[in-house]
Amino acid sequence: MKAACIVRCKKYGLFLAACVAALLPLSTASAEGLLLSPDEFLDIKEECLLVDVRDAESFLRERLPDSIWLDATQFSSEAGVSSGKLPPSEDLLMMLSDRGFGQDAHIILYGNNASAGDVVAVTRVFWALEVLGYSKVSVLDGGLSRWKAEEKPVVSEAPTSALPPVAIKAAAETTKARIGLAGVKKALEQDTAVLIDARPTNQFNGSVQIRNMSRGGHIPGAHNIPYFLAVHMPHALFKSPEDLKLLLYSDTIRPESTIITYCNTGLTSTVLYFAYRLVGHENITHYDGGMFEWSAVEDLPVSTDSPE
Repeated sequence: MKAACIVRCKKYGLFLAACVAALLPLSTASAEGLLLSPDEFLDIKEECLLVDVRDAESFLRERLPDSIWLDATQFSSEAGVSSGKLPPSEDLLMMLSDRGFGQDAHIILYGNNASAGDVVAVTRVFWALEVLGYSKVSVLDGGLSRWKAEEKPVVSEAPTSALPPVAIKAAAETTKARIGLAGVKKALEQDTAVLIDARPTNQFNGSVQIRNMSRGGHIPGAHNIPYFLAVHMPHALFKSPEDLKLLLYSDTIRPESTIITYCNTGLTSTVLYFAYRLVGHENITHYDGGMFEWSAVEDLPVSTDSPE
């Protein structure tokens, strides 16, 4: 069997962010290879496993040649108050083992990319695989939308046979890529991390409250960077490293900061998790419980203050 490559401001905001960006290197070793153009993928496709994370119907209708389907919804639990939390690691690893997704493989993920929202499933699976111990995961920038715009071939015939099962080692119960409610609470109390809320501003300040959420607003002290600002159309391409630094850093969000991203259910905020990974940010973690879990705990504070 051939090796598989399975396919992350405020008062002085813009001025200081520009200064920060100018002082930072354009790329770092940790960011290399995380985002691939279609041509970059084609250069290594024989060494890689290309993975489509769209819904099954879309996958069967048309897809990139030799791609394998992986249901992105399997990486979100449907139980409890926080429906977006990652299911138990042992369950996910068993599924990935049965599907032949080895941890030593380089995984290239893609979605539809007709809108910014299409990127969410891709970055969610990217983050989940990192939590589960997969060290070589990349994203196909622009997904199917860009692929077709560049007049590259798609297929619609029945998929080929599945990969054989592989042995997978158990992931650690906690990794630096994921943080739970207790960890967020501790970081808030000790002021050891910067919280980034990836939701639209009207949800951040509580003027729009999501149905079934017990309280509107955000975790006190959080900064608001709506996730969709990390990409641009057409094809929901990720912005350049220079533009991402202008978006992601400010006078209070620094390259050396420990950063926690969150949203409502831990889905859209993975776009910012991936964006921080793209600029080489080292101390980045993700709270998948989000505001649904946080706001449901009555003794935890919720703020409706607008961004400074």
